Amino acid sequence: MIELLPFQIAAATTIADRYRAFASDTDRPRLRGFGVLPFFQSLQALTGAGKTPILADSIAQMRTASPIEPVVLWISKARVVVDQTLTNFQDGGKYHHLIEGFAATALRECTPRDIEDATTGILLLGTVATFNSKERGDRLIFGAREDVGEVSLWEKLVGRTSSGGDRRPLFIVYDEGHNLSEQQAELLLELRPDALILATATPKLPPRIAEIVDLLHRNGYEQEALTVRVASTDVVEAELVKAEVQLGGYVTAEEVAIHDMLTDYHTLCERVQEYALPLRPKCIYVCKTNVKDDEHRPFESRTAPPIRIWRYLVHECGIDPCEIAVYCDLKVLSSNPLPPGFVLFRGGDADYSSFTEGGYRHVIFNLSLQEGWDDPECYFAYIDKSMGSDLQVEQIIGRVLRQPGARYYPHPALNACAFYVHVDEDGVFARIMLDVQRRLAADLPAVSVISNGGARRTLRPQAPRKSLPLPRIYIDASAAAEPVDHVLSSIGSSVGEARASGRVAHARQAVGATATEGSLSWVDYGEGMPVTVQWYLRRQIERRYPSAQSVCDLNQLRFRQTVQIGSPATRHLDLVAEEVVRAYLEHVRLAVFPGLSDPIPEVVCDESQRVEFRNSLHAAYSGLNALELKCAEGLDAVGWPWMRNPSRSGFHLPLFELGGGRSFYPDFVVWTDRGIWLLDPKGDHLIQTEAGKKIVGIESPHGQGTVRVCLISSGRWDRQFRKTDTEGVTAWTLRGGMIHPEPFADYGRLLARVLGTRRATPVE
Repeated sequence: MIELLPFQIAAATTIADRYRAFASDTDRPRLRGFGVLPFFQSLQALTGAGKTPILADSIAQMRTASPIEPVVLWISKARVVVDQTLTNFQDGGKYHHLIEGFAATALRECTPRDIEDATTGILLLGTVATFNSKERGDRLIFGAREDVGEVSLWEKLVGRTSSGGDRRPLFIVYDEGHNLSEQQAELLLELRPDALILATATPKLPPRIAEIVDLLHRNGYEQEALTVRVASTDVVEAELVKAEVQLGGYVTAEEVAIHDMLTDYHTLCERVQEYALPLRPKCIYVCKTNVKDDEHRPFESRTAPPIRIWRYLVHECGIDPCEIAVYCDLKVLSSNPLPPGFVLFRGGDADYSSFTEGGYRHVIFNLSLQEGWDDPECYFAYIDKSMGSDLQVEQIIGRVLRQPGARYYPHPALNACAFYVHVDEDGVFARIMLDVQRRLAADLPAVSVISNGGARRTLRPQAPRKSLPLPRIYIDASAAAEPVDHVLSSIGSSVGEARASGRVAHARQAVGATATEGSLSWVDYGEGMPVTVQWYLRRQIERRYPSAQSVCDLNQLRFRQTVQIGSPATRHLDLVAEEVVRAYLEHVRLAVFPGLSDPIPEVVCDESQRVEFRNSLHAAYSGLNALELKCAEGLDAVGWPWMRNPSRSGFHLPLFELGGGRSFYPDFVVWTDRGIWLLDPKGDHLIQTEAGKKIVGIESPHGQGTVRVCLISSGRWDRQFRKTDTEGVTAWTLRGGMIHPEPFADYGRLLARVLGTRRATPVE
């Protein structure tokens, strides 16, 4: 079971709130021959952002705004995507708790009686192939099913009449919405859906849908009101995707690229063992499948890329054949069979389950595996772009971008993915590098792209020259339990008026009727579907600061009473959730775990930008910007041991800000005789917004050194965060519980004052 992140809840709630407003709009536009237009949303989220849980939470919230239990048609092009989603939605699945009030089943197993039974919401999952046909006669969904009813399932979905005579709302969710074709759009609109939600990273609307969107625009629904975009920075901050993409170009034999990849792979496996992590790093090899007439040759003479790569891995690199899967339509003749240890999957979707259950660590495939498959444990990819291959590197990046465990690990290599691209000439790789940089700069600007391969293999890991303790920080919420419980005590055995007052527009359109023959009526939803106080409070607290739930005991009987969305009771619960989070943030504190520390991590240095220091814990660092370089040089002159803290993998502090989930990684850590300082140079535009969040007090056990934070900004500043002079630098620290700015002429004087000076031999 997963817990939704704040940005995921925000996206889902935005969709649901917009649906409520749209469903209640008396001036909803119509289209001739269609009737009242459906609610439309485009969810634009990158790979790894969690589109499925966002959509699941959206329909769960939209359900609460419906006067009768809805039908949800959840479709995708790839069968593997549908099967995975269905498994996750059913009992025991990691998303089952997100679709409270729905019964999930395969579309092909749905019966007309399921449509008639409006005692619960129904979530039907299927591929577009279930209904996507011009002739219709070759699809079971269009045929009358005498064993379970007189009409076809398709006709039942069009009418959606419950046993009580009410028309059930229909929500259509199209995952991987960039695959939506014009024919599919025509068929789906034939169902007269109440809502249509497309989820994709790269939206492209077919003309029929574009016509509806255009009509919505002309009736006052702006584009921004029809689109929910998940910010890529939120995805990175939540540690859902890898923080760095390394690209290497190889204008040489393919074996050289694969050798480099396997060298890095074995090094990463050692890091996994060193940190005792539950990871099994994997490699993928993307290439063309067949060579003309190659299948007529004996296996040892075949030149098909998958076989060539397999032979090199097994015979030259010592990889166990049981760890290698070849997933492509490779031609094989009985007269020239594959060796017994060769594992081949060429059945496409039919083989997918067997493939995923095999736990293979080396996967050789072509583009056929891209749709619907990504593995967070995949860190390395060899891509054969020679021979004019049309394989798109930026497409394959999405297959390996997810971060395993949805958290960053202590070593930077565990938070990066690497690509080894075999090309015919340097110019090809230069274009690939530019394309990937442009794509990720637009989609994931917080993910860095580094050229590192072949002659460009300039990234080198550096072990620390000296071992010093890195304190382990945690959130101590013990003092927050009592005030939070006091807030929750305002909810007694009765929460007040639990009925919602209001009406919802109900569109009715007879099959085959014209738009003017349809009707728009209003029905009360004061007796609409209830939700428990427990469910509602958890959702509201999650939206504000998820960690606050750790001190909330919501399993008591009084939290199982039901309320209706929009009722006076839920408005009271909104205030309670705000007070819970406020009480939590006012009373939690950061503290140092007594006696626990972490080792100094390795860092990766780009040898082409190497800057050496005398007192740093690592011999050299790279990638320092102008402010960081000034600070590093000043630190080295002061004399205390220090390190440049790896971004997103080093020492960090949780931030106490609404939304939660963010961490503060200071640029530098310094060890003095009085404790540890966390230093972070900041630009002018950041100091106002960051100071209050990052300069926090950290409690240390008796006898253990203190841990303190100092932000540094250029120029002189006053207490009101106003810049009074462009000369010098300012140190921002915590004094008496207040943020205090102190100006200095330069970095040397600032660091000497904050840290104190030390005369000692350099770090060895």
